[in-house]
Amino acid sequence: MWRQHTCVRYWVSDAWESTEWMNMKVLAAVARVKDQPQIQIFPEVMVLDGDGTQLLTKEDITDLCPAGKLFLLPVRLPQHVIPCYRVGAAAIDDGRTNDGIEWLRAALYHQPRYAPAHVTLAGAMPAEEGETALYHYSVAVALAPPRSYTALLANHNSGLMLRSKGRHEEARKRLKRVVLHAEASSEVAVGANNELSLIDIEEGHYDAAITRLRQRIVLLAPTYLPGQQNLALALYKRAKALRSEGQGHEAALATQELKDWISQIADRRDLSTESQGLHSSKEQTGPCCEPDKYMASCDNIFEATHYIPASDGTSCPEWKVAALRLRRDLESLQLRSQCLPSALKVFQMPSANGFGSIVSYAVSLLAQSFEHRVVMQHASQSLLGYTSPAKCTKRSFECYFEPLTSCPAENITNHEIQVDPRPHFVPSEYKKHGVFWYRSQLLGFFWRLNAHTRIHIEAVKKKIGFTNRSIGIHVRHGDSCSDPRPYTMRKCFPLAIYMQYAESFRQKYNISTIFLATDDSQVISESRQFSNFTIIFVPFDRSRYDSLDFIDEQLEAGTLDPEEEGVSVITDITLLASTDYFIGTFSGNIGRIAYQLSSAWKGYQPPVVSLDIPWCSHWGHRWPVNGKPIAC
Repeated sequence: MWRQHTCVRYWVSDAWESTEWMNMKVLAAVARVKDQPQIQIFPEVMVLDGDGTQLLTKEDITDLCPAGKLFLLPVRLPQHVIPCYRVGAAAIDDGRTNDGIEWLRAALYHQPRYAPAHVTLAGAMPAEEGETALYHYSVAVALAPPRSYTALLANHNSGLMLRSKGRHEEARKRLKRVVLHAEASSEVAVGANNELSLIDIEEGHYDAAITRLRQRIVLLAPTYLPGQQNLALALYKRAKALRSEGQGHEAALATQELKDWISQIADRRDLSTESQGLHSSKEQTGPCCEPDKYMASCDNIFEATHYIPASDGTSCPEWKVAALRLRRDLESLQLRSQCLPSALKVFQMPSANGFGSIVSYAVSLLAQSFEHRVVMQHASQSLLGYTSPAKCTKRSFECYFEPLTSCPAENITNHEIQVDPRPHFVPSEYKKHGVFWYRSQLLGFFWRLNAHTRIHIEAVKKKIGFTNRSIGIHVRHGDSCSDPRPYTMRKCFPLAIYMQYAESFRQKYNISTIFLATDDSQVISESRQFSNFTIIFVPFDRSRYDSLDFIDEQLEAGTLDPEEEGVSVITDITLLASTDYFIGTFSGNIGRIAYQLSSAWKGYQPPVVSLDIPWCSHWGHRWPVNGKPIAC
């Protein structure tokens, strides 16, 4: 039904031949025209109302639109649509909304099928005319190509309106059209995904909202503040719901995930300020050395075993900015929303290796996959030596870490593990930062602990009184002391040698707390004699390492608990990487991994002493660097 005082601007086809009703559809836009002295009426017209086609006579129109308020033309002039549209849009931009609406209605009088005018008109309409606005959005969607910006904007804006009215199903349909047809990282697609996640949150589908926010917004638009806020909201509501349902353990995991996300938001903001030249109080910026040089001394990383700068925390501003860019590139590749089998490689990890060696293999494979822009996935049952079937049926890195990719591994052929053919390769866009920086960032992406592992490590830190302001010392004895392979250059050093360098750190950096990670109970006993230091360690029975057999051989023989070993080594590496200083050996994977993680997390190279060899990117072989053979 037509509402009272509604005035209609319309056109009459010049093909009509009589006063009979004609079976034709004519789209007319509502318009009021001021200060018009005359009303021109034609005998018969056809007007399409919101509910369908309706024919009006001269008397009908006269009753609906009083004299002086309606101006009717006998023909339309399509060439006038663009000028009218531009004037109307400009008026709206200037704040003259009513004038803008009049011009937009004039544009639609001249060309009823001009979709941009429908979208702009709908967006300018007052809230009380919401249904009319939705009608114009629908017309625009019907007229414009699905992938055009006009159709995307019409679906997006109408989806927002429908969600605000609580009409969730209708809103979903329109917003999903945007997600389907728009570029995933575009502003309109990000906005649509944000609205869809809000619908999920309002309906209590928290897991669906979290997944969408992580994969479709945080990943593709990390600076989009509403997405960050809504992810925090979804995490909070999920934790609250689990707690109200009495699921204490799951609620604790969800709460930890919320805390981690809040911390991550803070880290991203710190990174943003870093790119603008602002730094934390601990960090000191200096000139950036050449690639693969220690920051303060510019010593070659592949040649120097000691890095003890005059002041700790010296950073290169470009490091963190490049790290953020690489992290986004990795996330875009690994955590994509659309997965093609041809772009996915699933690798089976080596079964007869130590944990650090397996991690090094995995990071090497990630480097190769990233070079060729294919998604890397580790196969199920690929970490049998360090997982328990009773506690984690997948028995892969996902027992301890976040999934490496969102792509499923089913029905994909597994690839055999292979030695990195180019351990010093760095993509051209990151080459100026060097091998050490690149491999450290890849490792940082890989080492994303899942909520269960994080909760365990936080409990350990609280129990032993761990603090980041400490020296991390890794003393590996046990099977390392019996390694017959000469190329590894492994050697067992007594604790006293480590403590000599710890004393240098204490005097230079005023640090007297040590986190000691070791497999030797005798080392724990010896540590008590160093009264100048507060030495903390993770308490557990180290007698299980008294055997000189390799740990991986003991795991294969069943004399060690695989899950206990996995948790233990991950805890040690994470805590070592969290300290501000490191003393260890780079001939072993654990020392290299801990130092690389520490550098990736901090954004600079912390002071370090390796008692045997310099850092290297590969293991168990000799690789030429600057014309010299470097053993690793």
